[in-house]
Amino acid sequence: MTKTRLAAAILLFVGLGAAGACGKDPEKAKREYVSSGDRYAAEKKYQEAVIEYRNAVQQDPKFGEARLKLAETYEHIGDLKNALGEYIRAADLLPGNADVQVKAANFLLLARQFEDAKARAEKALAVAPKNVEAQIAKGNALAGLKNLDEAVA
Repeated sequence: MTKTRLAAAILLFVGLGAAGACGKDPEKAKREYVSSGDRYAAEKKYQEAVIEYRNAVQQDPKFGEARLKLAETYEHIGDLKNALGEYIRAADLLPGNADVQVKAANFLLLARQFEDAKARAEKALAVAPKNVEAQIAKGNALAGLKNLDEAVA
């Protein structure tokens, strides 16, 4: 086979693969990307996991589970800025998940965004009133807002 024919065959193969990917069911694709990301994360291949979770989010930007896993993976690799953004998005998409609300609140505290942290902690407490981590996050947010009497309470 000549180099020209080989190059043409490679281009055809790549083109068919891309066309096949475009025709994939987005619901199925996002689940496959998350599953693949989970495998990479279990193997501690976090950079690869980030790529897969981001692919899932591209398929469905409102996929809270993928956003949460992406946030956790960013946290594992020390990319706290991106982790913060993804925890906030995940918390927006999963309002009934107190743990996600607390995680977002704690990252907001690190970013010194005390008012937003307080709001997240209150959302967590609305879902789980006895959640100690949410109570602590709210207290820390109130302290950051210089509302020390309420923070102590």
